Amino acid sequence: MSQSIFTVHKYYIPFEEYGVPIYFIPVGDIHWGAVNHHSEKFTEFCEWGFKKQRAYYLGMGDYTDAVSHTEKQNLRLAKLHDTTVDALERWWKRDINDFLAKTKFMRGRTIGVLEGNHYVLFEDGTSSTQIIANRLGTRYLGGASLIRLILRSEGQHDSGTVDIFAAHGRRAAKLLGASINQVVDLERIAKADVYCLAHDHKKSIAMATTLGLKGDRRAVRSVPYKKVYVRTGGFQGSYIPDSKDYCANNLLRPNDIGVIKIELTPKRTRGIGFHIDIHASL
Repeated sequence: MSQSIFTVHKYYIPFEEYGVPIYFIPVGDIHWGAVNHHSEKFTEFCEWGFKKQRAYYLGMGDYTDAVSHTEKQNLRLAKLHDTTVDALERWWKRDINDFLAKTKFMRGRTIGVLEGNHYVLFEDGTSSTQIIANRLGTRYLGGASLIRLILRSEGQHDSGTVDIFAAHGRRAAKLLGASINQVVDLERIAKADVYCLAHDHKKSIAMATTLGLKGDRRAVRSVPYKKVYVRTGGFQGSYIPDSKDYCANNLLRPNDIGVIKIELTPKRTRGIGFHIDIHASL
């Protein structure tokens, strides 16, 4: 498993009613097991997700705290005893099991799982993120993925697509504008309706509308196309008194806690026909 893997993925979402939103939730930077994991807010999120049957999730990386990219390099260089490696692996697997017990409501409704920079590569060659993907019954998506969601009506013939380009991200940004601009910059790489980045623990949204043409040989008309750009937040606390803190050490803004909720609402409108309205909220 590797952060360098790029994947293309499609995922079907059925719907029964028009005008009723389906929630698409990119969730990552949870850092389960970390001292500053915000367990209270994460529990609130899990309770909300348990009740929302029309919610679908995209894993954005860093599910457990595990070890960072730099720490993995240091561990590879260290000459550890087999018993030490076994003890570390038991500890990491315990965190994975506890995390999966908390997020069991996501099984069957997780679009896919992206790699982050906090993960474990076990002695048998599997990664902690691969284990999480398998246990949630979904696909491991590597470091970046171009995803097509296909919303299809049950009992009708309507279907539509929402394209997503998502990656965990590798660079942090101190300024709010720089953070969301890194998401907008993904347009250089892929054409999509929704762009998602995690990693810097900021929670922000930008939207842009462009015009396009729709029609057939008889007539064409201009229609608006909305693009949504999100930094996906997380559940790692910051500036906790009397504790070691990455944000305080680097004089970063406090982390944003929680997720972005993206509503995908299937609609049938006179003059436009069937379409999917996209709306994002904090």
